[in-house]
Amino acid sequence: MKILIPTLGNKIAGPEVWKEMLIENLKDKHEIIQFNSLKTSEVIKGLYYVLGTDIIHSYNQSVGTILTLFLSKIFGKRIIHTVHGNYYEEQENKKGLKRIFWIPFNKLCNKLANKITFPSKYLYNEILKREPSLKEKSVVIPNGIDIKKIRKIKKYTKRKLGLKKLDFLIVEITNFNYEMKAAGINLLVKDFKKFKLKNKNSYLFIIGNGKLLEKYKQKYESDNIQFLGFKKDAIEYIKACDLFVHYSYLDSFGIVLLEAMACGKPVIAKGFSSSKEILDNSISLSTLNKKDLEKLKQQSKKRGVYYDIRNVTKKFVKVYKND
Repeated sequence: MKILIPTLGNKIAGPEVWKEMLIENLKDKHEIIQFNSLKTSEVIKGLYYVLGTDIIHSYNQSVGTILTLFLSKIFGKRIIHTVHGNYYEEQENKKGLKRIFWIPFNKLCNKLANKITFPSKYLYNEILKREPSLKEKSVVIPNGIDIKKIRKIKKYTKRKLGLKKLDFLIVEITNFNYEMKAAGINLLVKDFKKFKLKNKNSYLFIIGNGKLLEKYKQKYESDNIQFLGFKKDAIEYIKACDLFVHYSYLDSFGIVLLEAMACGKPVIAKGFSSSKEILDNSISLSTLNKKDLEKLKQQSKKRGVYYDIRNVTKKFVKVYKND
């Protein structure tokens, strides 16, 4: 099959990471053509590519992507569209024209698609509450991670991170561009302080960048709570930690949870409903004990394999073939 994918260029974001992993696992058996839907010259090429393409797989709602989907519809091409977030909630963080067109453009992509995929049952249910007509052409396919690749990455020692060997390190990775994502830090810090009362040598490293970073950094940074900004080597930090946490009120499916599970780390997630599909989130950081840690670690080892990108790619290929 020849698959055309309109991208967002080199943006560093969850959907782009997802796209790269999917392409990596499709390219051995299928011809993949991608173009930057944010650049006019690239979009013109993309419109030309439509003619010789079997499948168009979109995952964003840029003007370039929508033009491609319209032309694909005219020529009777099969269109798959992946929704990565609740655009009704995301609209609050948009400004200007983007705020005005955010929901209409997302709904238009859904309308033009032959099949719509969602990374979680939670997101599927949230969107279908508002757009029930999409039910017949919608399916849930979880996000995936490259477990083999992650396991090859060497971990950092605690000494390299400025800690002692017996210090207890907790790592969080979040996005400070969205208030509902960043707001999870308030509850995380509250739980961490309770945990630290019984675990004196505990440290919380928070990785992530965005316009709200300085606000939370000024509010909470201390000797034991460090805001590290963006880190290319985030996996190395996860591998060095004793516990990975993710507190957010706006996540349709946390890829960072899967990455931590692939590293065999105990994981706690709070604030977003889709986390229940990935792990048992009944355990709280504020009351965490050794027994809980072992239970969470075993959970990661058992469930992580289900989300291997190779298994996820097979599910997408079935959708492409309309099996």
